[in-house]
Amino acid sequence: MAEGLAEACSTVTDIVAYSELGEDIDPPAAIVGPPLLRFDGYNVGPSEVEFTIYVVVGSRVKALSALGKLVTAVQEAVHEHVVWATVEDANPTTFPVGNQLMPAYEIRVVATRTA
Repeated sequence: MAEGLAEACSTVTDIVAYSELGEDIDPPAAIVGPPLLRFDGYNVGPSEVEFTIYVVVGSRVKALSALGKLVTAVQEAVHEHVVWATVEDANPTTFPVGNQLMPAYEIRVVATRTA
């Protein structure tokens, strides 16, 4: 599932997509974090899977403008290329790159069915 989200993010122009948190990040980037798994107690396996995609830009004057464009582009890419997922929301945050915190958004993506 994470690889599918990263592939969708890689279709966005001028962004590098990562499906692992431990990789060396070179903004602008989209990083797919590990999934949050919810269990309902009656079934084997998760009943819901939620991913966070971190959209990160470098620290520069027009960071918010760049983030706005990239968040919209990533949301559209997920909608177009990942049939099992729904983008729920996007929240402003920062993301560690090297020893700096860079401007970022967390995009919450929920699996609407098993991939």
